[in-house]
Amino acid sequence: MAAGDVDGARRTISEMIAQDPPAWPDQRTVNTFLRGCLKLGEVQAACEFFGRLEEWEVAADSATYKIMMQVLGMGWKLKDMQALLQDLSSRIAESKSGDAIEGLDNEVGLNLSVAQVAYLIGKPKTGKQALLAAEAALARGPHERLGFSEATGGAKQFDQHRRRELAREADRLRSAVESGGGASFDLAGCLGRSFAFPALRGSVRSSNEDNLSASESWKPVLDALRGSFGVDKCFDLGLCSKEDFEAQLKRCFSPKGTLRWPRVFGGKGLPTRLEICSGTGDWAVAQARAEAGRANWIASELRFDRAHAILAKTVLARVGNLAVFAGDAALAVRCRVPPSSLANVCINFPEPPQTDRNASCDEAESQLHLLTADFFRDAHVALVDGGILTIFSDNEQYMQSLARTLGSLREQGGPGRLFTPFGDVPDEHVMEAQEICGVLLYQGQPGPEVGHAVAQDSYFDRLFQLGQHSERYYIAVVKS
Repeated sequence: MAAGDVDGARRTISEMIAQDPPAWPDQRTVNTFLRGCLKLGEVQAACEFFGRLEEWEVAADSATYKIMMQVLGMGWKLKDMQALLQDLSSRIAESKSGDAIEGLDNEVGLNLSVAQVAYLIGKPKTGKQALLAAEAALARGPHERLGFSEATGGAKQFDQHRRRELAREADRLRSAVESGGGASFDLAGCLGRSFAFPALRGSVRSSNEDNLSASESWKPVLDALRGSFGVDKCFDLGLCSKEDFEAQLKRCFSPKGTLRWPRVFGGKGLPTRLEICSGTGDWAVAQARAEAGRANWIASELRFDRAHAILAKTVLARVGNLAVFAGDAALAVRCRVPPSSLANVCINFPEPPQTDRNASCDEAESQLHLLTADFFRDAHVALVDGGILTIFSDNEQYMQSLARTLGSLREQGGPGRLFTPFGDVPDEHVMEAQEICGVLLYQGQPGPEVGHAVAQDSYFDRLFQLGQHSERYYIAVVKS
């Protein structure tokens, strides 16, 4: 599953069962497979697999229910979500101990998932009922709440963080519903600005795309949107027609296979900014709202479940100047972003490469590491002249490594640097900056001058703060 080969994982499980004696999947195997499907957007594969649990005599636990609720939500399968919630409630009512199905998200999180999907697909009565149930559970004491277990130490701290996040999500949904004055949400419009690419370089889907002509680049994107983002459900509900959706998607791609920003966003003349490693989208949505009418934004996220969360937040916020990329940003930037078309590339809290114990980031080797020299060269091509690349993180060692990578990049056949430090940052940041291979590593919070229009924390930023990761560092460089 880590390599994006769902069919290969299924074959492995089939071979396990075919052994004599058979090696039946256990709960860990089940949740590992389902979690992989969630990350990769394999909705149908997850549903089929979940349907075999009774055959294998595997009881779903709290993690199974949470994963499947998210999977079903990605496909806008509201009735299946309601049935799953009812099944969980019945199991809890019948259970004496509840240990097997305890989980932080059971009552609150799952009701919120149902409420959000219901509102987004135009079922406000169902949405209201589920939202009220979630809010009622939040209002009760934590030990009275269904699915909340006693925790201590670090686990207790994380539980408290999750409770705050659930309350935050409930408030967001309530605010979105009440601020709209009864107007419906434009799910179809936001799906029309969503693009799904292969999740991993070298995956089966990536190889299949390599065999297509540039003029057919839109076809696998449509297939992925249908399989991972429930576009067919929108057709069934009458939110948009299949013919119109396909025609608009095709119009967004040039004959060279790159995207046409004026057609993606329905207008001309505004700068386009890209955030990479967008997580669940808090930061990107905030930037797009702040720059409505002044800039267009793209939020790019590797994991399909997180990209779906960005889509949902975009719809709820009624933001019309934000597009969503799901899948590997390296492939998207290299193959789908037109040259010299981005005013900014912003990378927030990127994942460092895996390393051996005590090894530095410079010594890491990982085929999944995004921020390589090749990626930065592709970003250089995508940026307009004078365009700005900004990286923001709490990991000083990793930022030092990235500064060395950026500082080593040179023009092909010449001594000129691909990137030079951006000079117009606050004086106090410059005074405290580390100079690494000609790149300045600043300590502090980047501002509007480098693409951060408004300060906005993210889920991961709030999570990191639990571990007292309070120091922040950023790099801001300009395309030479």
